[in-house]
Amino acid sequence: MNDALRPDVQSLVDAFSTLGVKPHEQLGVLAARRAMEQVTRSQSERAPIALVHDVKITGGDGHIPARVYNPAPREELPLVVYAHGGGWCLGSVHAADGPCRRLARAARAVVVSLEYRLAPESPFPAPLADCMAAVDAIVADPGLVGARPTRIVMMGDSAGGNLVLGTALQRRDAGLTSADALVLVYPCVASPHTNARPSMRENAHAPVLTKSTMAWYWDTHLDGRDADARVDILGRTDLTGLPPTLVVAAGLDPLRDEAIELAQTLQEVGVTTSVLHYPGAVHGFWSLDGVLEQAAELDGDIANFMAAL
Repeated sequence: MNDALRPDVQSLVDAFSTLGVKPHEQLGVLAARRAMEQVTRSQSERAPIALVHDVKITGGDGHIPARVYNPAPREELPLVVYAHGGGWCLGSVHAADGPCRRLARAARAVVVSLEYRLAPESPFPAPLADCMAAVDAIVADPGLVGARPTRIVMMGDSAGGNLVLGTALQRRDAGLTSADALVLVYPCVASPHTNARPSMRENAHAPVLTKSTMAWYWDTHLDGRDADARVDILGRTDLTGLPPTLVVAAGLDPLRDEAIELAQTLQEVGVTTSVLHYPGAVHGFWSLDGVLEQAAELDGDIANFMAAL
């Protein structure tokens, strides 16, 4: 499944080359975080939203910040609880501000973006504990974020997809009420050290995310711990009992095949699952709408999935 570079992706690759962009594992955590925040330069102008406000939500060890995007404060709307990507050690509410605004408008939904703790300062299981506690709090009382939800969707991209899926499974195991749906955008669900799937070889040196960068994220997140099934989720033996799920895979992503395999596994165990494969797309494309055309396409596809629930 070899995907050719789209013209907009080629332009991005050329820009990275001109700027001398280095892989995150060569930069180190602090410099990589600064570089990650520059993603906003590749995003379109921020879309206006009727109400945007910051709140504090219960986390795994105290409170964590969150940002709420409400396109129609007087209406009852779907609620999306969102966990950003960044390899569990990069990323922020600020970097995800543009995509969350687009999603709130496209899906006509309240979006709550979580600022969970990051590794290496707070390695596994801290990010997962924050997401679990935040979802628990919001589901128990949506008024905390000013919402009166018609339904609740949990969404994450990349490492955020891992956290959202891990949270859904923990809630299932605890006998807690599930969200109405999951949206997992190019999720990381398998160890890059043992991943022999074709996309990990074909896209080992792909634009935006390489195999070595993914391995660095993984190791930083785990901080020497063994990867248990809360992280290496494709190693789990039981993925039943989850709500309807949308899985998004990008053609030029090392994680492409694990996302597709996850969708197939969910379908096989009876979870209502939709899978979208974006040919020629790179990992992280949803956050790069200013330069990559498929970001807007994904906005529409997520909105359609939510409307059909």
